[in-house]
Amino acid sequence: MKNNSIFLSLLILMNVAFNIYTHRSFVAGNILVCVAIYTDRGLRRIGNLFLASLAIADMLVAAAVMTFAGVNDLLGYWVFGEQFCDTWVACDVMCSTASILNLCAISLDRYGRWVTRKVAIVTIAMIWLLAALISFLPISLGLHR
Repeated sequence: MKNNSIFLSLLILMNVAFNIYTHRSFVAGNILVCVAIYTDRGLRRIGNLFLASLAIADMLVAAAVMTFAGVNDLLGYWVFGEQFCDTWVACDVMCSTASILNLCAISLDRYGRWVTRKVAIVTIAMIWLLAALISFLPISLGLHR
């Protein structure tokens, strides 16, 4: 019985260490993508605006979603209250939807060079607006229960 307790404690400790490492890697990696696009003139192409938006969406998933999911997984229950749970779920859906829509925009941009700087900025704004509407509106209206 004591060996099982030690093994379980070691397993939890390794899980926490792995989660902290991956969480920091996800955030740092996506920050580096944004910094590279911003600072390197060769990367300041219109199509890379979609990559920066994708990096921001993925960074928000790592920072705002995975952090609380890790705590929930470790404890086995939600400790942050019902209202924050709804906000957290909406944020998860919004960032995931924005990530998927950014991937769609990247693939469309790769097929044809139809995108001007203005079109790219408007498209990115629409991606985030649509993602916010898809996530926060149903949850704030209580349609997810």
